Order: sequence, then C-alpha cells, then structure tokens
Amino acid sequence: MKPYQSMLLRYVHDPVSGEFANLAVVVFSPGMPLEVRVSGSLSRASRFFGGIEFRHLRALLNRLARALKKNTGAEQMDFLKAGLEIREITSRLLANDVSSLRWSDAGAGVTEDLKAEADRQFERLIVKYDAERETASRSSEDVWVTFQKRFRKVGILPMLKPLKLESDNFRHQFDHTWVNGSIQIIEPVSLDYEDPDYILRRGSHWLGIGTALQDAAEAHKFTFLLGLPKEAKARKAADKARNLIAKIDSSVEFIEEAQAAEFASNLRQLIGAHQA
Repeated sequence: MKPYQSMLLRYVHDPVSGEFANLAVVVFSPGMPLEVRVSGSLSRASRFFGGIEFRHLRALLNRLARALKKNTGAEQMDFLKAGLEIREITSRLLANDVSSLRWSDAGAGVTEDLKAEADRQFERLIVKYDAERETASRSSEDVWVTFQKRFRKVGILPMLKPLKLESDNFRHQFDHTWVNGSIQIIEPVSLDYEDPDYILRRGSHWLGIGTALQDAAEAHKFTFLLGLPKEAKARKAADKARNLIAKIDSSVEFIEEAQAAEFASNLRQLIGAHQA
C-alpha cells in the first residue's frame, strides 16, 4: 500500500453561497507520476450554472492539465527531493486567489493502485455529478424563452436592459431590468431539476445574491420568473426553494410560466405608465 494525496480543481460559480462544480482531480504519491483526470462536461456545467464562458474555461483547464502532466519523471523528482506536498505542486500552476477556479483542501489515503484510485475519485466526485446535472429538464435560459415570447409579443422586450447592481462587498449583473424610480429586476430561474437537494441549493444561491445586495445604494425589487418541476417530490423541494428566495425581502414577487401572458400584459401597462 502506498500513501497518496489528492486535490480537486473546482469552478466556484458563486462566492456568496459557495456553489461549485468539480472539474478535475489530481492524485499524487511520492515517486510516481501525477494522475490527472479532467471533466469533459463543461458544456453541461455551463447549462447547469448559466453564464459560464465554457470555451475559455475549457482552454484554461486543458492548459492546466497539460502543465500538471508535465510534472512527472525528473521534474517531479525535483519536487520530491524538496519535500513538497501536493498543494505546493498545484499552487505553482494555479494559485488559490479570487478567481473562479479554486483548489480544494488536500485529501490523503493509501492505495495499491494510484491510477485506479484516480479513476475512482473521478467517478465518485465528478462524473456522478455531471450525470446529475443532465437531469435538469430545463435551464433558466429555457424558462426565459417562455417569457421572452410574451414580452416580444406585447412590445416590451427591447425595454428590458442589462444592469450591474453593486453593494459594498458584492456586485452582480442582471440581464433583464427596467427602472421606474427603483430598479425592477426580472430574473428567470429554473427549479425544474430531478435532484431535490440541488433544487434547494438553487434557492440558497438566489437568497445569497439577494442578501448580498441588500445594502446596494439603488433601491431595487426582484421578480423571479419560475420554471417549476412536475414530479411531486421535486415540486416539494421547489416550494422550499421558493420560500428561501422569498427571504430576500417582503417585496420579492414570483411569476410562474402559466402566468406569463398576464404578467407580460401587466408589465406593458406599468412600463407605459412610467414612460407617459
């Protein structure tokens, strides 16, 4: 049995809630080459989180994987002679700074087969969750399409503009807003997932963003356009996620897809009255 150390490379999507996706695993044992396994599912992670520039992320991840794999043979022996541990190896290639790519804490264990251990960790910590992400019936972008059609039909789609809202410690860009004395944020959110735990994490994600922006200088209100699951167990989790989001403040409003036409009509009247 040989001792080993391992670390995960993560894409940290939201520093407020700490939500992340594991992208790669590195397993290291003295005297042996690094074992590196990299996720091939960044497009799914992009759909899972929304807004990821996954082509850029894929290129960065590939460069990092190549750099890790170069640290084998004589180069790796230099590391070993200096008595370095896995964190010191990985931090030379990517520091844990304020970027979205972060290293996990180091783990340790013993194994008879380092390659098999790397495969096992990759399957358990990355592939498994990639498969769970595929269970999403619809992304938030899919939910937006439902409402977008209604907004276009009543002529208000061009009036919804992107805007960056900033507080003392946090900022976030919203794609669909309008202003009538305060910033009206129209945000599509899919809760249409099979995994109840992930649905709840989506609720905590938006609660985190809303809470972090509570001290923003500009007055603002959230209206969430919800895509809800049909399966009973998932629907219960979606109701709980909705309750979490509602804790942002008492002005939060929720619009379900069945209300899209009515909401679009009412919104046209509100925007028209403000512009008059």
